[in-house]
Amino acid sequence: MSNDAAETPSTPEPKRVAAELTSASLFNTTPHAIVVVRTDGTQETIDKTSVQLRLTEAPAQTLDVPGDYAVIAPPVYTGLEGDVAAVPHGSCIVVSAVVGEILRNNGLHLELAGCTVVGPATGPANAVRSPSGALIGTNALVKYL
Repeated sequence: MSNDAAETPSTPEPKRVAAELTSASLFNTTPHAIVVVRTDGTQETIDKTSVQLRLTEAPAQTLDVPGDYAVIAPPVYTGLEGDVAAVPHGSCIVVSAVVGEILRNNGLHLELAGCTVVGPATGPANAVRSPSGALIGTNALVKYL
């Protein structure tokens, strides 16, 4: 008796290269440097690169809300912009939280296949703040993909 499911060829998923999280493997695609407190307690600054990955969005609808400020509907993201082809294959790309969530929920852009996607963890447990409360860095990175 034949097992058709076992004989049906399938296309394997592309092999993801999980790069080790080191300063050499991190490629910052945010528009600013990021300060990270490493596991040994030292601080490292991940400088921005010439590549910035951002989301594109549809024009926002203006809402009719009385008052002194314009109020718009939440954004509807329509794509990813930036020089995706310039991201080194197999790197750990650092993205903003919103870019990370969109990539995680909608799939990794084909040209980013093989990359690990991380972003600064800036919630209350991981944000590093000055005595006045200003955000100065993070003590962890969020892994999105």
